[in-house]
Amino acid sequence: MGFSKTAEYALRAMVHLARRPGAVTAEALSVTTRVPGPYLAKILRQLTRAGLVSAVRGKNGGCRLSPAGLEATVYAVVQAVDPVCRIHACPLGVPEHDGKLCPLHAAMDASFSLLEASFKSARMVDLIDCDMPANGWLTPPAADIPAVKSRRAPARKNTARPAVVSASAGA
Repeated sequence: MGFSKTAEYALRAMVHLARRPGAVTAEALSVTTRVPGPYLAKILRQLTRAGLVSAVRGKNGGCRLSPAGLEATVYAVVQAVDPVCRIHACPLGVPEHDGKLCPLHAAMDASFSLLEASFKSARMVDLIDCDMPANGWLTPPAADIPAVKSRRAPARKNTARPAVVSASAGA
């Protein structure tokens, strides 16, 4: 059992935002954290709804960690995007398991409980390595950074064919 990609991507974004003083555009955050842009936008909306990230509008806009985001636990981040689900009743609806879990589901829930406790004990502020440069381990090699596409349409080539004048046309 491990993290979902969504939870990992959210944590990458949160760590990067926690280490930055100002707003970061979603495009820049996508490149730096190596998270696909459209997917990151969805994750940022979920983190914003949870109050962990703030959206900043305007020329120098983007997103930044909210005050609550810095003190948030890993559990709060994960719950905002891909909740850890505990098992409280038999998922198969077996009547004999009413009121208690079978050994399989009890063992699964115990592991979820350990994961949940671990997530609750780590705060975002604890995950920031202050000795790292601001771009730290999240910065991809320069060759991996995609070029920023221009919003202008490319100039069209003149593809019109010149008129062909036939020698017999004038006779």
